[in-house]
Amino acid sequence: MSSYECERRVATEKHQTGAADRRVKAISHVGHAVNLAIERFVTIGEIIAEDNLDIKSDILECCRNARDAGKSIERLCDISAMDNMNYSTLELPVYDENAIIIAAKALISAVTRILLLVDIVVVKQLLTAKRKIVKSLRKLESVVNFTEFVRAYSLFGIEMIELAYLIRNQQNNIKEERRRAQMFSAKQILEHSISILLSSSKATLLHYDCMIAKENRDTVFCQIRRAMDLIHFVVKDCIFETQFLTYNEHAAKNIGGETVQSSTNYLTFLLEKFRSKPLDDAKPTTMYIGNNNYSKIATSTTLTEKKWNN
Repeated sequence: MSSYECERRVATEKHQTGAADRRVKAISHVGHAVNLAIERFVTIGEIIAEDNLDIKSDILECCRNARDAGKSIERLCDISAMDNMNYSTLELPVYDENAIIIAAKALISAVTRILLLVDIVVVKQLLTAKRKIVKSLRKLESVVNFTEFVRAYSLFGIEMIELAYLIRNQQNNIKEERRRAQMFSAKQILEHSISILLSSSKATLLHYDCMIAKENRDTVFCQIRRAMDLIHFVVKDCIFETQFLTYNEHAAKNIGGETVQSSTNYLTFLLEKFRSKPLDDAKPTTMYIGNNNYSKIATSTTLTEKKWNN
């Protein structure tokens, strides 16, 4: 073997050794970085758990699972790096690959559960803010002088600022475009109605005997409540779409069963029955009413089946 070939072989071995060392350090660094990130994430989750006692045990359990998975990944990466010190190519043994995959799946599962639980906390905050605003609206409706109005309106404004902050955060987390548009429209209605509420309430207090002024103010209150109900619906609907709440087939068919249409059909049916025949000629009959997803059984005084068909 010539001196040139020897030098070339030595240089190649040095290059392979240097590359192997860099790969070993990279694997160890990745494991350490993952564990450090999970530790920070879990710390925030534990802080949130302390403020929400109803789901504290669930969040803490998920945090423990995530922390254990992060430590396992760091330990496996260190072991894999040490095992590959003598290899020119860093292909992990089969058992190490499987162990890392299992730890990664456990980590993803725990982190996903934590995110779902935290999302529920955010939704609860939004709905709590809504209930506060509804209570403040009742106070605004019952004021009789400017002093009470200013006090109630100031509290209402503070609560609306808190709600607007929560709506903005929740709107960014909504995936479906239709729901995001509904949330945006509800927010616009709230902003517009609040600006009108001040002037309409002033007009009502100045002209307390004017029915038109009172009707205008009541219309503004109605618009605010409708916007709040739309926000409530969008938030609840987004929660229903997650895997956290599962429904059986029967429950899924009956969600929203008592709709306006089904109730109207039932009322029309009763009116037709009572209009067609006097009450003394009628007899009680048990029957199913409503559309396909309306499963209520009603008992009412109706005509016979033959007369009903006619």
